[in-house]
Amino acid sequence: MLQLNDTERTVLACLWRQDGLSRARITALTKLSKATISRVVNQLMEKRLLAEQEVEPRKTRGRPSTPLTLDGNSRSVGGVNIRSNCFDVSLGDLSGRIKDFFSIGHGRTDVEEGLAALPERLIERGVELDRLVSFSIVTPGIVERATASVTNAFYTGGERVFLGEKLGPLDCPVTVENDANSLIYSEILFGRVRETDILYIDKGFGSSLVIDGRVFRGPHGSAGELGHLQLDPRGPLCWCGKRGCLSAYFAKESLMEMFSFHLNESHLKQPERALLGVLSQEYAVSSDRKFAGVFEQLLDLLGAAIANVVDFLGVETVVLNNQNPVYNSRTFDYLREYIFTTAIKRKNLKFETVTVSTERLMLVPLAVALSALLEKQEV
Repeated sequence: MLQLNDTERTVLACLWRQDGLSRARITALTKLSKATISRVVNQLMEKRLLAEQEVEPRKTRGRPSTPLTLDGNSRSVGGVNIRSNCFDVSLGDLSGRIKDFFSIGHGRTDVEEGLAALPERLIERGVELDRLVSFSIVTPGIVERATASVTNAFYTGGERVFLGEKLGPLDCPVTVENDANSLIYSEILFGRVRETDILYIDKGFGSSLVIDGRVFRGPHGSAGELGHLQLDPRGPLCWCGKRGCLSAYFAKESLMEMFSFHLNESHLKQPERALLGVLSQEYAVSSDRKFAGVFEQLLDLLGAAIANVVDFLGVETVVLNNQNPVYNSRTFDYLREYIFTTAIKRKNLKFETVTVSTERLMLVPLAVALSALLEKQEV
């Protein structure tokens, strides 16, 4: 199995950000010695992670510089995104370019069996497993990276599932990561979100925290759970066992109670997420002040939770996933005004949405796999 030390990761990360650097330029950027860079580059070339480009001609005297590049022909990365009814599998090179993408259907009870069969499916698709240097499993639920395990996902049944054990035939490091953390990792790695301190709210009310440019998970992977921030201990019961969690107010039972004066039979037949989407769209166009007032009470709860995190952590940016059915232009404007009025540390706060397309989702597993190669290992 490929093993990298922190110095090797530093050089790889340097070349990932700017391909075609010479040894001298890497020395200048990393502040490492010439001897160290020479040794590390040779090690990475032996591991088939780097290759030399053609020598650049020089107009002046002296030894020509040799540009280095990530070896996308010899090595590759990949990952699988566990979704509610399928596995989305992405394969790419060390620069993050997608080389192959496919989906495999699964039932809610056979996720583990499907993962165990994935290496064979990769072989059937022509993937050379010995070329893979990093693989990721992106999953809903609470992930403990140290044990590569997940709880509270739709397929775990209240148990802890050790996903890292499921892909045994893969002779490369396998990184398991929560889906919300994975998406913000992708946004950072591929250059769409550049701030170092971020509160990201996913398509539900799961969230991620980025502190000093790195995703903060906490010791057991449960950090950043905005949805389980308790707003009122006398509030509605949440599935986590507490009362008054943010997620509990957006649950179908709470929505039915809050909007009992407004809901009709067609509303009642909607599942929770669809009902929330319908109410949000009605708020976007409705002139009914009673309905709008109640919906804004709901938004006030979300705004208060966000403002508390902004004040407590001093984050620079709040990023909302546009797949969350709550967010439309009117709710975005309302939340922004609420937070900028309420939060103390709002002077330089950025408040924005990220558009999650199919193409972006394809990159998410690759971002996790690449980050495992490029980042220094946590202790």
